Amino acid sequence: MDGRKNEGGTGIIDNVTFTNNLFLKKDYWPEDALIQPLNSVFGDVLFLKRGGTNIQDYTPTGIDLVRDKGINIPTIEGDAKGLYLGLPLREDLLGNPINGLPDMGAIELN
Repeated sequence: MDGRKNEGGTGIIDNVTFTNNLFLKKDYWPEDALIQPLNSVFGDVLFLKRGGTNIQDYTPTGIDLVRDKGINIPTIEGDAKGLYLGLPLREDLLGNPINGLPDMGAIELN
């Protein structure tokens, strides 16, 4: 998405999974966008050092909001080229192993 406001439309978006996303506030996703998230979570994850320059700065400290709240990426029906095998996660962005369900976000809290 390029950040421009969606002016609506009559199109239908097929074969898309847009679920289990974390937004800071409920009004952060436009209501008139063609695709709407399902099962959203709202809140501040309290990054370790918001505005920092290292990946580790974006480790969430609001643990209850993200721990084991991720999902396994499902396959997309009819997808012959992309995620037809799903997207099993074994480690996070930092190389930490995923334990049980993934934590929501890019960093697994061990």
